[in-house]
Amino acid sequence: MKKFVYVVTVIMIVSIFSGINWTKATDNLHRYSGWYYKPSNYSELVSWYQSLEADYPNYIEVFKANELYGTGTITGGYDDYYVRITNESNGFHKPEVLFLGSPHGDETAGTIGMYWFADWMMRHAFEPEYMDSLSKWLRWLLDHREIYFEISHNPYGFDHNQRYDGNGWDLNREADYDGPGSPTGGLWESVNGKTLRCFIHNHTIRVGCDFHGGTRMLLYPWADTHPSVIGVSPVSGNSYTNAPPDFYFYDAEALRCGQFIGNLVGDGYFNANNIGTIGELIWYPVKGGMAPWAYGADVEKNPVEDPYVNDELFGNYYGSGILWVSPEMSYIKNPPESNFGNDSYPGYGMEVRRFILHQVDIAQPYIRWMPGTIENDTIIYINQTATFKWTVNGCMVVEHTYLQYGTDPNPINNSIYFTSDHNEYAGEYTGGTGWDNASDGLIDGTVYVENITFDSPGTYYFVAKAQVDQIYKNTLAPSEYGTNHPYLRLIKERVNNSYHEEINGTDGLEVIDGHLWWYSPIIKVTVIEPAIVANISLYKGWNFVTLPCENNYTASSLYNNISGCNLILKWNNSKNDFDVYTHGSPNNFAIENGTGYFISVSNNTNLSVTGLPITSVNITLLVGWNSLGWFKEEQTNASDIYNSIAGCNIVLRWNNSRNDFDVYVPNAPDFVIEQGNGFFVSVSQQSQWHGS
Repeated sequence: MKKFVYVVTVIMIVSIFSGINWTKATDNLHRYSGWYYKPSNYSELVSWYQSLEADYPNYIEVFKANELYGTGTITGGYDDYYVRITNESNGFHKPEVLFLGSPHGDETAGTIGMYWFADWMMRHAFEPEYMDSLSKWLRWLLDHREIYFEISHNPYGFDHNQRYDGNGWDLNREADYDGPGSPTGGLWESVNGKTLRCFIHNHTIRVGCDFHGGTRMLLYPWADTHPSVIGVSPVSGNSYTNAPPDFYFYDAEALRCGQFIGNLVGDGYFNANNIGTIGELIWYPVKGGMAPWAYGADVEKNPVEDPYVNDELFGNYYGSGILWVSPEMSYIKNPPESNFGNDSYPGYGMEVRRFILHQVDIAQPYIRWMPGTIENDTIIYINQTATFKWTVNGCMVVEHTYLQYGTDPNPINNSIYFTSDHNEYAGEYTGGTGWDNASDGLIDGTVYVENITFDSPGTYYFVAKAQVDQIYKNTLAPSEYGTNHPYLRLIKERVNNSYHEEINGTDGLEVIDGHLWWYSPIIKVTVIEPAIVANISLYKGWNFVTLPCENNYTASSLYNNISGCNLILKWNNSKNDFDVYTHGSPNNFAIENGTGYFISVSNNTNLSVTGLPITSVNITLLVGWNSLGWFKEEQTNASDIYNSIAGCNIVLRWNNSRNDFDVYVPNAPDFVIEQGNGFFVSVSQQSQWHGS
């Protein structure tokens, strides 16, 4: 019998310790290794989106917008395909953003980059091998935005590598604002233009874009109107002619976006020298361009623009008021495939991705809880501290933000307690957002932190609130445009509490109501008196223990709570080896109920744990070794454990005094397992353990 025990012990010790990886874990290396290819024609590009739709049917819809609005067939026999990207399960009344494949068919960087953004977003939001720190944010965007792509605004030009469409028209010259330009067939004469006009009529688009190429710029209104209005950037100090009333927001937003895009192909950075109004930066007339029309063609709200808009023909453009930026992405209009890069290799694909991410985000202010925040519906104890971390995005400046909370489930309207107001950036044009200092694809902005300690029991409800961008209600040139008169709906929504807009559109009634304050999801925290105190003696060397009460420990917090702790090991059945935590290790696993952990300490010490008693567990036992922990106050025997588990072969308890395992199999000496003891079981079939 002694020989049997010795053999089992040796096998177990070798299994436990021989495979431990003591080196620091590396980053996930399973990245997308393909290239951002160029399709051979419009039909192939459409088919790529349709394949993506088949893979993610609840998030992507490809549809023929020309058929939806009855506008006909594009010259050359093309359908005008649009794509909607959103979580369809929670409806279609979210802030909408619209990106157009290039109106000039030979300018392809944006058109192709849009597809690779959609492909990247889906993979990194949902596929396990691509999960990274951005995945949760991407899923949030899918839940809270409707992203629309027009696959190409000029499929004929895309197929024939030419600027104009099949009629020889410039599709960025037919808009009903200071147009039409030339060459066109007239106002909205193309099917592509008619479809776009109908689409915007039927949606409340916050942010829009038409991609271009041939130079390196981020352009915004105006083009050839209001030439005497000069805007001086409070960010860069540069001045621009043909400046719109919302110049200050356009300027700050586009400069931040350009800094985030970076310079990945060598065409140069986007900065104050190549970001600005069309009229300042383009050296030829741009009559009937999309950007001024999409921004300012609602002449009922903006009567100053009435002389430029032939609204008597098509009616007023209620769908305008869009933050429309036109990126000139590349000096080469039709860049080679080698310049598009991939997920991790720099190229136009990555630049377009960064542009789209920034513009999708800015559509509406929002507050997100950040990692390290106490989970919703958590139970903690008196004198324990709850940490709240949040960031404010979808804006340029955070003027006020703080926590408010109380015992009412509706802390937005009924709060008792308030933390300090973070108002460091009140009155500034930028600052306090999660995008602060975003540069070259890196986002590491302002995170607000509050630690709340409770001295009395109860149930508390927390919400973070923020007021943003109030400075942008002060528009440029009030003598020209009117006093405090933003054209942008996304500005009116956040600076005017009484703002209300309705459009009965494609997806039903679209309603926007203004808000001065924006709120996070509510977090519920229940504070209770301590229930039990478990004291666990730890001896120099290895100890095999479990925490017998509910706790919020992770490996790192448990490590820091144990004097002289060296290592914490968690058995991982799936890889037949231990997960290892030591000081500073990235492998910070959760400490789970009913599970045993090896803890190495350099001296005799005591671990005191306070919490609610564990009443039951439900642990799936996999074939092979499984690590369990006895959490009940009454002790049990190894034989009872053995007999309660289907397919059990062996029960092991670590014996610290002799630095070895006690072993139970049928006919072997029995031993006691007490509260706080960890133990191993080996099973020959998958089964369940409920702590009995």
